[in-house]
Amino acid sequence: MTGSFFNPGPYAGYLCAVLPVAVGLFWMHESFRLQVSDSKFQVLGFRLSGFRLAQLGTWNLKPVIIKYLSLITIITILLVLPAARSRAAWLGAIAGVAYLAWHKYNIGELFKHTIKVRNSVLATTLAIVMLAASLGLYHFKKDSADGRMLIWTVTANIIKDNPLVGVGHDRFKAHYMDYQADYFRNNPGSKYETVADDNQYAFNEPLNVWVENGLIGLLLMLAILCFVFLSNSKEIESSKIGLLKSVSFRRGTRRNLFNNGGIPPYVGMTIHSNCEALNGEAIKREASNTSEASIERERSPDINRDQTAQQSEASNSDAQTILKASLLAILVFGLFAYPSEILPTKIIATVCLAMLASTTTSLLKSDEYSFVPFVKNPLCPSWLKPLWLKSSLALATLAVMVLLLPPIKRLHGDYATWKNALDLYNYGLYEQCLADYEKAYLVLKHNGEFLINYGKALSIAEKHAEAIAILEQAKSHQSNSVLYTALGDSHKALEEYQSAEQNYLQSANMSPGKFYPLYLLAKLYDASGQQHKAIAMANTILNKEVKVHSTAIDEIKAEMKTILAK
Repeated sequence: MTGSFFNPGPYAGYLCAVLPVAVGLFWMHESFRLQVSDSKFQVLGFRLSGFRLAQLGTWNLKPVIIKYLSLITIITILLVLPAARSRAAWLGAIAGVAYLAWHKYNIGELFKHTIKVRNSVLATTLAIVMLAASLGLYHFKKDSADGRMLIWTVTANIIKDNPLVGVGHDRFKAHYMDYQADYFRNNPGSKYETVADDNQYAFNEPLNVWVENGLIGLLLMLAILCFVFLSNSKEIESSKIGLLKSVSFRRGTRRNLFNNGGIPPYVGMTIHSNCEALNGEAIKREASNTSEASIERERSPDINRDQTAQQSEASNSDAQTILKASLLAILVFGLFAYPSEILPTKIIATVCLAMLASTTTSLLKSDEYSFVPFVKNPLCPSWLKPLWLKSSLALATLAVMVLLLPPIKRLHGDYATWKNALDLYNYGLYEQCLADYEKAYLVLKHNGEFLINYGKALSIAEKHAEAIAILEQAKSHQSNSVLYTALGDSHKALEEYQSAEQNYLQSANMSPGKFYPLYLLAKLYDASGQQHKAIAMANTILNKEVKVHSTAIDEIKAEMKTILAK
């Protein structure tokens, strides 16, 4: 089951990122609603106090709609997710939902206050349960788990050689298979030989970041995650401070809130210790000059405003919890998979980060930390500040989009040309496909997969000198056993037997469980008159353990018997 994805794993990873959102909306649907009411009309920052919308009253999009739409999504995902058989996605989904439950039911306080004497027993029980679950998941798809252990072991060797700055962004696929070949060359008879195959993913996002961007990149990534999950912004208090500012300006007070303390006493009654500590003296001064009648007259609407702010803040808090739960699901999935290579999952992560960022105070809006001198200019009207910033960003974004449109259009066309060439190749029309490969080469010459396809097609079409040039270029972008077998074929056709042998051996070391590179070596030795090597390789193939029987393996063994019979 793959959905619209190329593999069940990415499909399951996408579902595990969506599940916490659905569960969060189901649990917290009361916090999310669409509300329309009569209010003051604003245009481009101008508040038109005398102009009001028609008396619409207030209506809400029923939370029950959100609730049942979320429930349908949850049920659908739970029906599909187990069928995808992705353990990483299961763990990610569990982590995301557990994060939601931890915050919704305040489980941390439960552990802190109600489970004290039995903490050690509980911890031991949880450890045993987690160990048993880990063993169960390992044996559920043992070969897959062993394959990941091999990948992480080889990846550690890359990190050991490039610890600080890494091998370069998106360069993992250019180095990994060569390191895997070195690993098997140095560890003959390894238990991982039967699970080794061509691979271009680290199956662990922190390791992938470390390999490509070094320790510096890894620390930057961890810093971002710490800001996302550990920062506790005081939104409720900041909303009250914003309320104080609005009241101060409404009553005609133009004094700075934090420097001169222009705070009406009725607002002081609605805030807690933090604001009282900041403005205690100002409240006392104002209280001495304000009548009780004025307090009673104005207290009620501002208390309502404060309650509205707190309700909005609670909704923001619930939204942040849901967004963080989705990110956590992606991160846990990324410990065993490659979500950074899955576009829909990357879109979810980007949207979650953007929405989380939108709930924090922008540095551009703070006088103390403003990086835009024009914004701090007192001659600039307050309504123009956000308009100026938004207009500038919008124009800059539009300019970038216009500039990028032609290369993106051309890139799309060249990918379509590549697809046509690949279709012709798969139909066996090797000569005909070369024209399309050559046409797309100018734009896709830095794409390793494209270069390997192109070089292989040239080799089969017996354009061996051109094939060698393209395949050597491909090594700088991506490496796998197909590349080296194609190089070996072209060198062999040009009677460059030593180079052909080196390439076939490299391919065989990359995937020791495969028969095809060894078969090509035996044929090379036989064709070049190296009979003793041909016989030794034929015996190796005949004695090699077969993991999955196939007609191709039977034919290879039959040819090896022919070599031995000479």
